[in-house]
Amino acid sequence: MSKILCIIDGMTDSGFRIADYPNLSRMYLTKHIDTTKGQEPESLGCILRLLGVEKVPKYLRGYAEALGYGIPVNTNDLILRGSWFALDENGRITVPAPAPETLQGVDNCRYYHLEQYKSLLVFPGMATFVSDLITHPPYACGGLPSEQLQPEGCIAVEELFQSQRTKERCLVPWGQSVSRSMPPFSQKAAVICGTPVVKGIARLLGMEYIPVPGATGDVDTDLVAKTVAAIDAAKRCSFVLLHINGADEAAHRRCEFEKKSFLHKVDELVIPLLLRSWHDVYVTGDHGTDPESGTHIAELQPIFSNVPASASIKKADKDESANIPRQASLKEDQWRIWAVQQLRKKADEVGRVPTKADFEPIEKIRIKSALGPWPRALEAAGLKEPKEKKTANRR
Repeated sequence: MSKILCIIDGMTDSGFRIADYPNLSRMYLTKHIDTTKGQEPESLGCILRLLGVEKVPKYLRGYAEALGYGIPVNTNDLILRGSWFALDENGRITVPAPAPETLQGVDNCRYYHLEQYKSLLVFPGMATFVSDLITHPPYACGGLPSEQLQPEGCIAVEELFQSQRTKERCLVPWGQSVSRSMPPFSQKAAVICGTPVVKGIARLLGMEYIPVPGATGDVDTDLVAKTVAAIDAAKRCSFVLLHINGADEAAHRRCEFEKKSFLHKVDELVIPLLLRSWHDVYVTGDHGTDPESGTHIAELQPIFSNVPASASIKKADKDESANIPRQASLKEDQWRIWAVQQLRKKADEVGRVPTKADFEPIEKIRIKSALGPWPRALEAAGLKEPKEKKTANRR
């Protein structure tokens, strides 16, 4: 049995209600966790912390994106993400704008068009500026005047910002970084995603990235194909990261309806498949994203699981750096005890011998897995006379 961690990027906001998502609400809400640890609510750092990285290196974002896209960089290069935004009549940031394929009149920067509003900026030989450079992440810029996003600390980056700012749009450089290495992930692991920064995480940590046709990193992604790929990967890897990004992108577009609709699709298509996989499943967000402002939210993230809270790692309450339980499965005798307790508790609640219909699907699966077919499970709980005893009495 493997562990599948499903991260729904930007899942929560002020309007997020667990009860709105029937399949998610059937899972155990094990706890809420702090994915930011006092830092910016940014996907790279939040996801690394969910993976157990206690100290996220500085100056990593642009390099992770380069790894995700397979863009070659040198150790002395300064690397930044570039995000394009539309401006309103007052010159304020509104929604993401399509990134141009090329830039004209830029000599000291290699420009890479990525997708949608995203680009990568590589300044050869300027790595020494990384610690002096001040930039403004776009997930915190909604509604701000574009002039407030002027980078500082590197003339080449400042000039690029000014040259690309018009009345209609601007390029926001951010996520300054240099080439870095990280210790490998502790388990044999696979990553299913359509978002390049998560591909970069896979390569940084030595995890296997599995490409899936139709995985776009937005609301049009093939959710079923990604989920099936994750379940298949769990057959040979002890840990699988399934990253789903559409809700975050919809919120950046300031479209609350689109975000909620996508989350309902995840609940209807992804969660049931994961729960039927027999693996230990964890579902959480990396951070919140507000569909009104389009910005990220630093708030505690819920962790849902098909594993009872008593199965969580013992030090979880004391050491939140291990946010996802590493010893998630109960021992066989513990599962039997838990299953018997559930059956007896339900019998007291309903005032009769409980049937399978009295339990949620995942509870029923876990009980039968621990105790066997339903008649044998009832016998183990002392709620049904054993078959052998009945036969003896008839004689």
